[in-house]
Amino acid sequence: MTVSVIIPTQNPHAGRLARTLRAVRNQTLPAADWETLLVDNASTPSLRLADWTPHGPPNLRLVPEPVPGLSHARRRGFQTATGDIIVLVDDDNELAPDYLAEVVRLCAAHPRVGTLGGRIAPEFEQAPEPWVR
Repeated sequence: MTVSVIIPTQNPHAGRLARTLRAVRNQTLPAADWETLLVDNASTPSLRLADWTPHGPPNLRLVPEPVPGLSHARRRGFQTATGDIIVLVDDDNELAPDYLAEVVRLCAAHPRVGTLGGRIAPEFEQAPEPWVR
């Protein structure tokens, strides 16, 4: 099974996107088994692949989507993807190093399952209100 990682972004925060790409780069699944699609969703100015390749995995591709909106960006990613499995990653997510390997393992073990999700540990820039906890 091969995996396509789709990361939609529009005018991204450079530090957060670089961190997301580094986490994708550091996956334990061999790079030959997956691709990374960075979908530029009408950023101004348009993103340049050369600006992100130092942070990202060797299989990083930049895919333009001129129509703004997350649904448009994800659809463009789905249309471009070549993998058997699609993993959607937001541009401020940081995947665990074994995330993609675990996705492949779970999909192989449960071939009838159509959707998987993982635990999310939020990171706050400011202390959240008590009710958030």
